[in-house]
Parts: sequence; structure tokens; C-alpha cells
Amino acid sequence: MVELKTKEREQIAKQKEKQRLKKIKAKEALSEAREKEREEKKLKEIEAKKTLVATREKEREAKRAEKEKKVEFKIKVREQKAKEKEATTEKAAAPPLTYENEELTEWESYDTEEEIPEIEHYNAKPYTYEEYALYKKEIETSGNKKRIIHFFSKKKPDVGEATSLPDGFEVKLNKRTKVPYLRRKK
Repeated sequence: MVELKTKEREQIAKQKEKQRLKKIKAKEALSEAREKEREEKKLKEIEAKKTLVATREKEREAKRAEKEKKVEFKIKVREQKAKEKEATTEKAAAPPLTYENEELTEWESYDTEEEIPEIEHYNAKPYTYEEYALYKKEIETSGNKKRIIHFFSKKKPDVGEATSLPDGFEVKLNKRTKVPYLRRKK
């Protein structure tokens, strides 16, 4: 009987050992599965970061390219304006006057038998904006200083003379009254 009990005890011990080993193996398998999940998760995160970095780099590159295009466009516009300005200055520079195969400078004069009529005003046609004409007149300020003012009028005023658009000014339209006025260019 003692032998029987020892055999039973040995069998029980073996079963417990098997169960313990099974539990250990199950824990190891579980920890390995969790470790694989962690590694896969890390790999996915790394891939996501790589794609994010790549898309950001593409966006930066696109912005750089857009800025370069804008700068190139501005340079082209400036060059075109400079060419237009050169062309207008070349057109404005008139060839020297000739009289009997001689060149005359700008301030030289020559005798003529023709009588030249006197010009009342250097600008026969005033600057016009729609149906308004530009005029100027001289006024005296409160400090007894003389000043020239410019104004637009539909009819010829009693005081003042027609004039051209002064340099450095541009024409704007009053939104409320729809009457044009002069403003310094910015």
C-alpha cells in the first residue's frame, strides 16, 4: 500500500509538472506573440513616420518651386517694364533737327521771314477723364503764399486754364460723387 501511495504521488507530481510546463509554454507563446505585435506596431509606426516625412518634404519642395516661379515671374515683369521704358525713352529722343544739311542743337535759332503766331497756352487740349477736363489756377493761401491747385470740370471755368496731367499724380474717382480728382502716385 505504501508503494501504491508513492506511485500515485509520483503520478500526481508528474501531472503537476506537465501542467506547470504547459503553463510555462503557454506564457512563453503568449509573450512571443505580444513581442511580435509590438515589433509589428513599431514597424508600422516607422513606416507611417517615413511616409509623413516624405509627404512633408514633397510639400516643402512644391512651395520652394512655387516661390521660385513667383520670383522668376517678378523678374520677367521687371525686365519687360525696363525694356518698355527703354523703348519709350528711345522713341522720346527725337533726332536732331537739320536745316540745309546742318545739324541744329535744341536751343539754336535761325532767321526766318515767316511770322510765327504767338501761342496763348502751351497745351491746347487739356487732360480729360470721361466728360471732365483738368484745369489749374493759382490761389493765395492764408499765409500770403501762392499755390497752384488742379481741378476737374465739365464746363470751362471763369478762372483757370486747361492743363495736362502733372508728373507724379494719378487720377482717381470719388465713389460718392463720381467726380475725378488727382492723387500723388504711391
